[in-house]
Amino acid sequence: PNAWQRFLLFDHDVWRFLWDPHVAASGFNPYSFAPQDPGLDRIAQDEPWLTVRSNINYPQTPTTYPPGAQLVFRITNLLLPANPLGFKLLAIAADLGIIALLPLPCALLYAWNPLVLKAGAASAHFDSVVALLVLLVYCNRRHLWHAGALLGAAALVKLSPLLLLPWLYRHSGLRSVFVAVFLTLCGFAPFYPDFLTGLAVFGENWQFNAGYFYALQWLSPAAARPISLLSLAAAALLLARSKSFDPAQQAAWTLFLGVVLSPTVMPWYLVWCLPLAALAGEMIPIYFSFAVALSTLVTVSYTHLT
Repeated sequence: PNAWQRFLLFDHDVWRFLWDPHVAASGFNPYSFAPQDPGLDRIAQDEPWLTVRSNINYPQTPTTYPPGAQLVFRITNLLLPANPLGFKLLAIAADLGIIALLPLPCALLYAWNPLVLKAGAASAHFDSVVALLVLLVYCNRRHLWHAGALLGAAALVKLSPLLLLPWLYRHSGLRSVFVAVFLTLCGFAPFYPDFLTGLAVFGENWQFNAGYFYALQWLSPAAARPISLLSLAAAALLLARSKSFDPAQQAAWTLFLGVVLSPTVMPWYLVWCLPLAALAGEMIPIYFSFAVALSTLVTVSYTHLT
């Protein structure tokens, strides 16, 4: 595993990205089989899959990544099997697409953000793909079919863009919302109910770096998650109705609050809102992304110590 450190740079989610398409290509459903399931032993007897499997986080839990993400994994795995470089190149390509869509000052603000550089090109996260799709939704907000299809595609990669449904209704109309929801449901339907297994574990148990959620837990452990969910929904609705924010500000703040109000505040989740924040001139999400990038120092220290 030490040979992979030069590819990973202190982050290990990429092992799951490599493993899921291998499971699917071998005829198994990654939503039904956790990585440690003995039924998968025969597809992990040789390298590199033995190493990949042994390094997956939460090996007792089936995948939580939606069907769109699984499609991205399959394509990347076909081009560069079992290689983190494929996801790094994917992140770079998505970042270049974002930069091409932004005006020059905004593009520079995004391109030189340390969190963007760390999350994608360094650690092989694919959140810039979500950010690109969300930016395309914003750019096509006056074209209801395009906007709805793009938001549905984004939700099939990661579910978080569904927070923008009230925003989509405000700026693209009800039919656009219908397209987004219909596409999302069609994408998930073939995997129902298996995909709920990993999501249920994530929704019930996972939390990290969430100051707001920890405060709610201190007040009432039983009510913390329902209040957090209501807070996210209220923020999305209020921002969509706001008359003091323009569309880019509304969308950027919706995605930003969708991260900071949730139980799990992973640094790379901030990438989702950064292109729109740069476009809207909203510096608070950008300053926060600078600060949250420092959390990688904990992992750097851990890696050196071990």
